[in-house]
Amino acid sequence: QTSLQRVLEHRTDPHDALFDFAGTVLVQQREGEAWTTWWQPVRERLIRTQVEDGSWYDARDPAAASQGRLSQTVLRLLTLEVYY
Repeated sequence: QTSLQRVLEHRTDPHDALFDFAGTVLVQQREGEAWTTWWQPVRERLIRTQVEDGSWYDARDPAAASQGRLSQTVLRLLTLEVYY
């Protein structure tokens, strides 16, 4: 099983900022159908969950206690930048 297959199969936690970023980088490098399937829901979720002040913070993120708002916001912004 390839790393791409593992990422696509285990995309179960929408609260994990680091997984979103790393998975987005991996899937984008492969392009094609995998990218289309991955990118649209991730992008829509990030836009929907952005806080009014422009940041992101999800206490359900596995690393929320150690990351804080700044780290989560940076990871979410980097995730959105992968497309470009």
